[in-house]
Amino acid sequence: MAKQIDVALIGTSLVNLGIRSLKASLKEIGISPQLYILNTRNLTYTDSEIKHVITALKDQDPKIIGLSCIEYSAIKAKQLIKSIKSSDLLRNKILIVGGVHPSICPEEYIDLVDIVLIGEGERVFIELTESILNNKDYSSISNLWVRNGEKIIKNKKGPLIEDLDILPLPDYSSGVNMLVSGRLVKSKKEDLSGRYTHLKKKAVFLFGVRGCPKRCSYCINSRYDSYQWKIRKVSINKIVEYLQILKRNLKELDFIFFIEDDFFRRNQDEIEEFSLMYKRKINLPFFMNCSPETVSDIKLNILVKAGLKILNMGIQSGSESVNKIIFNRNIDSAEIIRAGGIIHEYSSKVYPMYDVIVSNPYERHEDLLGGINLIQKIPKPFMLHIHYLVFYKGTVLYDKAVKDGLIDENYLESGYDLHVLKQHLKKNENYYLNSLISWMEGRHTAWRRGYIPAFFLKVLIMKKCCVFFKMFPNLVFFINIVLDRVCKRKS
Repeated sequence: MAKQIDVALIGTSLVNLGIRSLKASLKEIGISPQLYILNTRNLTYTDSEIKHVITALKDQDPKIIGLSCIEYSAIKAKQLIKSIKSSDLLRNKILIVGGVHPSICPEEYIDLVDIVLIGEGERVFIELTESILNNKDYSSISNLWVRNGEKIIKNKKGPLIEDLDILPLPDYSSGVNMLVSGRLVKSKKEDLSGRYTHLKKKAVFLFGVRGCPKRCSYCINSRYDSYQWKIRKVSINKIVEYLQILKRNLKELDFIFFIEDDFFRRNQDEIEEFSLMYKRKINLPFFMNCSPETVSDIKLNILVKAGLKILNMGIQSGSESVNKIIFNRNIDSAEIIRAGGIIHEYSSKVYPMYDVIVSNPYERHEDLLGGINLIQKIPKPFMLHIHYLVFYKGTVLYDKAVKDGLIDENYLESGYDLHVLKQHLKKNENYYLNSLISWMEGRHTAWRRGYIPAFFLKVLIMKKCCVFFKMFPNLVFFINIVLDRVCKRKS
């Protein structure tokens, strides 16, 4: 039997920055939690995976079990919660769930767990943990829904953390319990495979901003009030100091992913300060996101000199009306082309990536054709990433889809359940053109558009071709199956 621990923290998604931040916060008050990273590609855990996790938890016998999830991992999280609660040795542990999805839909979790933590968790979780371990009452702590028998106590949210520099940044130390090939393995060193595994980078993720100035209808930020929208930043000094520690402790580290939505929204002085310090003290290649309206030659030039190697920009829809009216993104097509032109000037040093959302029932035939034409106007080479629209519960777009009769109120679509075949069969009015854009995923050069030869794309968007494939959707279905298998082999 292993030594009993006070806290076990479980992350069920890919990046798990929130749960890593909680681990770092607990360590500051002398508590060393066990961390479980249980990300898998599947919609649910296998019985064997559940068994390994339950066995490890029984062996460590934590007093508190904290679990974090977002919507795409919600099904797995609930599966694991039920398994923990049905275990004789674990059912009396204090079980807490938090993360984006429980924060938006606490009513879906409160009957399964003892406590739901809503919103930012670092200060609240510290106060809660100390109260539990010292046998103090925690029922009135802000940001908590607490189940007390049949009674549910719903506390109001407390103030946001204004100064992010007071928080420790995510913990990437070793000794993490990870699912590997269906078995739970305690890592001797941190897993640094990174999100883009095909790039073969040993990377860490860093989110230096909280809050967002945009209100994209498909994003949960569209539901937050003005106080929660407030932009708060980790200082440049803190970011670089943290990365120095990581670089010193993680010898294999060779890449950094700055995954805040738009690093270019920072002012020029901040970017210059970052670039000078980063180049001098870190000097590793890095990834960043940007938006069409914030890209400038001056900022890009500064960041390229600091080591920017991959730049990702969201297009989302090639239709201005869909971007502005449906997605609430005030972006012109001309702005996208302008930004793409600036990025192209640095394409020998920076790898450009662009995001597009398909399988959107609000996009008409002409919107999709417009999107294909817009993509073709972006200077090459670049990589196109395709994402399939999900109506996340709690978003403005979810409510609109319910009101318009596209989905019902009980609709829950996991982010993992984004298979092109399933999605397009649900939203099949423009099945062919949605599929065609998905076939364009991948590298774009003078000669190719993803999987499609450049010359052949002109044929595929002709009116006669669109009519033909609309008459034979099973042929489109077959092509999707073939390409899906090709993608799986590559991954």
